[in-house]
Amino acid sequence: MPDGSSLPPPSDAAETDGRLGQVAALVDFGTLVIDGDTATADARGADLFGLPVGLPVPRTDVLARFHPADRAEIERRSAASLPPDGDGSFAMESRVIQPDGSVRWLDVHERVVSDGTESGHRPRRTVLVAIDRTEVRAASAAAALASADLQTALDAASMGRWDVDLADGTVFGDAQFQAIHGDPPVARRRSFEEATLLLHEADRERVLAAYRRAVDSGGAFREEYRVTHPSEPVCWVRVTGRAIDAGRIAGVVQDITEAKQAEEALRQSEIDFRRLADATPQLVWTARPDGTVEYYNQRRDLYGGIEPAEDGTWAWAPVVHPADLGRTTEAWETAVVEGMPYECEHRVQMRDGSYRWHLSRAVPARDERDRVSRWYGTATDIHALKEADERLRQSEARYRTLFDSIDVGFSILDLIYDTDGRPVDYRFVETNPAFVAQTGLVGAEGRRAYELIPDLEPHWVETYARVAETGEPLRFENGSDALGRWFDVYAVRVGGEGSMRVALLFTDITEQRAAEQALRALNDELEDRVEARTAELERSNAELDQFAYVASHDLKAPLRAIDSLAAWIEEDAKDILPEPSVRHLSLLRGRVGRMERLLDSLLTYSRVGRKEAAPEAIDTAALVREAVALVAPPTGVEVQVAGTFPTLVSARAPLALVIRNLVSNAVKHHDRPDGRVTVSARMDGDWAEFTVADDGPGIAPEYRDRVFGLFQTLRPRDEVEGSGMGLSIVKKAVQSRGGRVWIEPGEGRGAMFRFTWPTQVDT
Repeated sequence: MPDGSSLPPPSDAAETDGRLGQVAALVDFGTLVIDGDTATADARGADLFGLPVGLPVPRTDVLARFHPADRAEIERRSAASLPPDGDGSFAMESRVIQPDGSVRWLDVHERVVSDGTESGHRPRRTVLVAIDRTEVRAASAAAALASADLQTALDAASMGRWDVDLADGTVFGDAQFQAIHGDPPVARRRSFEEATLLLHEADRERVLAAYRRAVDSGGAFREEYRVTHPSEPVCWVRVTGRAIDAGRIAGVVQDITEAKQAEEALRQSEIDFRRLADATPQLVWTARPDGTVEYYNQRRDLYGGIEPAEDGTWAWAPVVHPADLGRTTEAWETAVVEGMPYECEHRVQMRDGSYRWHLSRAVPARDERDRVSRWYGTATDIHALKEADERLRQSEARYRTLFDSIDVGFSILDLIYDTDGRPVDYRFVETNPAFVAQTGLVGAEGRRAYELIPDLEPHWVETYARVAETGEPLRFENGSDALGRWFDVYAVRVGGEGSMRVALLFTDITEQRAAEQALRALNDELEDRVEARTAELERSNAELDQFAYVASHDLKAPLRAIDSLAAWIEEDAKDILPEPSVRHLSLLRGRVGRMERLLDSLLTYSRVGRKEAAPEAIDTAALVREAVALVAPPTGVEVQVAGTFPTLVSARAPLALVIRNLVSNAVKHHDRPDGRVTVSARMDGDWAEFTVADDGPGIAPEYRDRVFGLFQTLRPRDEVEGSGMGLSIVKKAVQSRGGRVWIEPGEGRGAMFRFTWPTQVDT
């Protein structure tokens, strides 16, 4: 019984029927009355399930409309709700497939409305109520229902009924209304202010504002809001109503918490999908069943021209290279029409205007009727792969050109083993045109070696097997009596460990081998000749040494006698001889001295490069100073030893002779009493370069080669002491070591004599 603060629900049948009718006009749901194995739908029910209006259809047709993923659960809950075990009702949210292939989400409620259930049989009558939660519209009644059936439908749908009396400011709610709002399921009336407290404070002002607009306009009222529910942290409800006369607003309320949770899960799923897509290093996209692209991930910003249209779709054609657009469009349209996976390689314009190759792929998602519901696609940048493929293609083309044009034989062969794992043969897999010219074998590809050459030597098979088994390349020369040829062969394994394939590069060197044999015979003959010639030269050198000794000893003896005789005459008859005779005697003695020096120089020249002491480590700076001391420059002439000097390993005497002769030559031919001579050295790899420079008169370019000849001098012999062989001896000594000597102009005046000497002489 209601207490003093609430009013009982209307009890008059007419009033109840009227209110139910008013609710029916406001609620967007459809009903199916199920009698045994047939079902009859009202207009809205027919619309929701795709059934004929008012005509009985098999119950299985209704079940077939449910999504395959929900069908079993519908059956299970329906069976579980039947008396005596069930309470005669159940409710769940389910998907229903529309005739056009689209899917609607419905709140489905079923309630037993007859009491004639027999054991083992379905009830004679149940009512199934479906509310479209995909697109709910206020005040869209499908058809007028009997008041009893309408109330049953509201109960089956777990929808509460309410109305507001504007005159007394009270709100009536039936039992379901109270239960939805967290109160005991007892119909009651309460004040408007108390009723507003049922709304969550965060939604209260918004809902009340919408309610006032409906009151002022006399129009529909539809809102979703949260209620303060003691048993759940958040409870969402949907309220729908309309002004039904000047003083009242009536409507229904429904718990939509599960729907909201599903929507939130779907929204979060979409967020997660987009986050994953944005993290993917590819262009990710989705498209509608007709092929219209409706989503690109953030990588779209890398491309130049992917922009959204006003309807939210995306155009992709502007970024495809014009040369690729036709076949790309054709491939995509074909995939959409046939519902088959799509794949296409094409160039796509980037933000900087360049084009890069991409591989675009897409697969269709299908609904329970196997119809395409959505396309999921990616575009992968394969530009680097394309460039690598092009380089490989060009490389293969170059390889093929080289393969066909080189005159070196080439072949690839596969080793053949017996059952014991021993190599017994090989098969030619590939050969180049030069193969025939190098081997004389025609039609070798695909054939075995012993098939082509029955007498082939076993060492060929063994050698190639060793290369295949070890993986170590091998270069060798070998002959084949069976082919009558010699070959220079390079063999290498093709592939990794375990591969029994070997590649060969080879050349027929039969003629070369014959030439080498002939050359060896000729070399042997030449060596014999060289030995004989060497012995002959050794005899000649010995004779020359003997001659040099005789010339030095026997020819000098008369000269010494002449010099002594002239000295005695000059000493004894100096006072009685006329002046011309005294001068002639002095000239005679000078000529005798010159002849002695000439004989000494000839002896020195003949010995250069033939008989020398063993090499030793030489401090060349000390050697130069010794040479300068032996020359004994006259007072006023300065000889400088400048810079650092290397230490050489060489025979000491020849190097000392060269330096002494060059210093002596510079001092002897200087044109001033205060002349300067500078000796220096520097390293140049395995050679030391020495320089003897003076500031004397210099040597004209036309005489720079001539002065190294025998008996050559640029001044009359009577003016300069010497044999005219000093520079000849220098040249011969330097060249005997493989060095060279030359003259350059001095800095300002004078001449620079340069020569090179090896830093290391083999012992």
